[in-house]
Amino acid sequence: MPVLSQILISRNTKQAGRFNCYVKIKGKTLKIGTIQPETKVNLYDRCGVILQSTHSNKTGEYTFDGVGKGETYTIIGFDNQKQFNAVIQDNVVPK
Repeated sequence: MPVLSQILISRNTKQAGRFNCYVKIKGKTLKIGTIQPETKVNLYDRCGVILQSTHSNKTGEYTFDGVGKGETYTIIGFDNQKQFNAVIQDNVVPK
């Protein structure tokens, strides 16, 4: 099953959210410890509205740019071969 990891990478001075800046959420998709490229990954707000959708690159890495610092998100990764259920990482709060 894809495994998602959330890593804060950068900040900038744009205004957004209640903390007045945008950040990135970066992670990696793995399937039973092996890099899983081209995996669909979605970002949702706390109400379940899809904000962004992307696919991991050849090294399994994905990025969501321009997310509000301090906001709460849910990330869902989908198994391309449909051998496993989607993986949900909830209560993701970029810092």
